[in-house]
Amino acid sequence: MLKRRTEDDTENPDRWVVSYADFITLMFAFFTVMFATSSQDAEKARQFENSIRQYLIKFGAMGESGDKVNQGVEHNTPIEQPLKIFPQGSQETQRVQKKIETYLQGSLTSKQINTLIRDITPDTYGVRLTLAGDILFENESVELRSSALPILDKIADIIKSTKRSVIVEGHAGEISTKNSTFPTAWELSSLQAAKVLRYFSKFHKIDANKLAVMAYGDQRPLPPYNNRIDLLIVTEDLPF
Repeated sequence: MLKRRTEDDTENPDRWVVSYADFITLMFAFFTVMFATSSQDAEKARQFENSIRQYLIKFGAMGESGDKVNQGVEHNTPIEQPLKIFPQGSQETQRVQKKIETYLQGSLTSKQINTLIRDITPDTYGVRLTLAGDILFENESVELRSSALPILDKIADIIKSTKRSVIVEGHAGEISTKNSTFPTAWELSSLQAAKVLRYFSKFHKIDANKLAVMAYGDQRPLPPYNNRIDLLIVTEDLPF
């Protein structure tokens, strides 16, 4: 005969709560140890927060006109880099980038920087300085705006002082169908890049052997800055 189960034989339906509580306690202890042993630095966290805020302000200023260029902290420029959590580029690339940033910040106003310079970043082969094509040139033309020349002069001076080779890259957006001078973006981007190169060579005596032009047409868009000139200051060996 089967023995009838008594009340004491009944399994406790809340036993899982104990296991779950033990698991939560273990996880809490684990993350507490991880946090305690990490190299947490409040000052670095604050710097990182400020750098992110400056970058957000930068992109807000670049996209619009008006007083927004003066937002943010005292030295709000698009060439200020966020706190480098990981190394970017070789030591030589970082040295050249720092030199360019320091010179431009000391030679140009924040308004001038925000007007023409879109970014300065480490690249696989050097330092990339991105300039706004619509500020450099008249609409869909290869004529440099006179208002941009003082800024371009300062850029040429610091580039020359690095004694590095420079690749002037032309990028263009879509060409107006009414424009018969430049049937495609290839012609426009190549001639604009050549115009900047010639300006550097003629008026700043940068060695022609250290200058080269590349044109990408509209094949490397970077909205909203498809129309741009990239200056690649070479610090690494090129594959060509």
